[in-house]
Amino acid sequence: MKPGDKVTTPLGPGVIVKREGETGILAKRYLVKMDKLIDSTYFRAMQQEQGGLYFMEEGVKKISGEGQQISLTF
Repeated sequence: MKPGDKVTTPLGPGVIVKREGETGILAKRYLVKMDKLIDSTYFRAMQQEQGGLYFMEEGVKKISGEGQQISLTF
């Protein structure tokens, strides 16, 4: 994933701002600017201070690009 990618997180959708580091565990954390935040003063203050919220790679999923088809099997 790279900056500008639209993603979903445990707290909702957002856009990747940057990867925290280049190597080690920091390379698996992403700063995500959230579209909307739950009604939490703590999360709002963190996003304002840091420019987003940090999430581990496992909790961030890229949203498919527009124009792609998704098939559903029932």
